[in-house]
Amino acid sequence: MEEITVDGRVLAFTALIAIMTGIVFGLVPAMRSSGSPAGPSLREGGRTATSGRSARRLHGVLVVAEFSLALVVLTGAGLLIRTLSQLQSVNPGFNSSHIVTALLTLPQARYANAPQVTSFYEQLLARVQNTPGVEAASMTMSLPPNLLELTNPFHIEGKPDAPGQPAPAVGEIPVGTDYFATLGIPLFRGRLFSDQDRSPGTHVLVINENMARRYFPDQDPVGARVQTGEYDPKGSCPRLSALWAM
Repeated sequence: MEEITVDGRVLAFTALIAIMTGIVFGLVPAMRSSGSPAGPSLREGGRTATSGRSARRLHGVLVVAEFSLALVVLTGAGLLIRTLSQLQSVNPGFNSSHIVTALLTLPQARYANAPQVTSFYEQLLARVQNTPGVEAASMTMSLPPNLLELTNPFHIEGKPDAPGQPAPAVGEIPVGTDYFATLGIPLFRGRLFSDQDRSPGTHVLVINENMARRYFPDQDPVGARVQTGEYDPKGSCPRLSALWAM
């Protein structure tokens, strides 16, 4: 809903439709008036009656057309309202209540290297977690449902890619240790991240249930090894540690 805005394009389109509507529905009466001689005139009764019936017929057609267009607009608006109402009742896979989010961008001049950035976020996260009333806090590159994500190809160990076909690609998002607990995302199987997983030699992945059903239909994905990015035969394959239901 936050992405729905009224900008110049919307206003220009609305103005164009309003102008075109006025021209179209005013064109026919204007054309009829232009064919009549100026000033008052007397016409024969038969011609007057015929002209009156024609005008009433045209008026009826215009009324039916306007009523039909209004019915279409009302039907579309009703369907849109019902769709939005149903979307609000759909379980997004996480707990969206009592959540406060913030978008941070550090100035590069002050935080020029990775250790400085890491230190800032560690201190910030510790202060937020120790704030009274805060039950959990974490960090992530993107908020669900994936406002920003890295799309990477991946390769499952022991399952060669189909010849001539590109490797499958999925969205990959770096998250903090307590990301799942902070958003109330339920654990389906396996384990979630721990502080030990932050060491450079540890590579752990967590996937959702949809990916497990699609790419691991005949096996338990927990414990399988997957390499993300461009395939490197000598590269390391992080181990899948858990599934989360979403």
